[in-house]
Amino acid sequence: MSTLEDLKERLGVVADLDAAAAGLGWDQETYMPPGAIEARAAQLTTLARLSHETFTDEAIGRLLEAAATELDDASFESDDASLVRVATRDWERATKIPADLVARLTGPAGMLAGARVAVLAAAEERDQVQPLLAAVPAERLLNLVGRTGLPVAAAVLRRCAFFVGNDSGLMHMAAAVGTPTLGLFGPSHTTHYAPWGPRAAWVRTAKPYAELVGGPGYDHRNTGTLMASLSVDSVTRAARLLWQRVANAGGAA
Repeated sequence: MSTLEDLKERLGVVADLDAAAAGLGWDQETYMPPGAIEARAAQLTTLARLSHETFTDEAIGRLLEAAATELDDASFESDDASLVRVATRDWERATKIPADLVARLTGPAGMLAGARVAVLAAAEERDQVQPLLAAVPAERLLNLVGRTGLPVAAAVLRRCAFFVGNDSGLMHMAAAVGTPTLGLFGPSHTTHYAPWGPRAAWVRTAKPYAELVGGPGYDHRNTGTLMASLSVDSVTRAARLLWQRVANAGGAA
């Protein structure tokens, strides 16, 4: 079996798992009786975990690297070159998502030990957040991806003990309702978009904004993740500092 054939076979398994999850998700939104929600959530979490573990296997990373070398002279728009290019971008994104941040913050030694984790995102972002969903123990996961409008999202955020998220509308909503909010920044200016208020803070990538978006060959349409230089250690440290600041001000539960 060639490198490319091996890669395609492994990626096919990931695609099958994602398709199964999509089918279960569609059924959940259309025909499934309400009493089955808890069991279905567990099923979707299992599929997300298996998909993430399969896709982020180091073997796929090695195959992607080898395939890219083999296709170095292939047309940029060829099917195989496009597959390897897009899969490499997605693999890098998936492997660099700091899923262990959940364990750092909510594990036995975390500042929010044993806390439930609510995950909010738009329905079209489901694939991007699957690694995070897979990292949260099923019994502590509240999967709200694609399931809340703005009023419900605001109500959920208001009841949260802490919010961690990228520069987004959800981040600003969390800060607005008074939840301790840590914004994660990379390709956007904190001077313009940092969360506002005494219960908010931000942490950014080691690489500055100008280096992230001003480098040669930058194109927002096909660039990979720009958050790779933001380490889990940096986020954990910033979260603890904010948590302590809020506690000192008499506001942490």
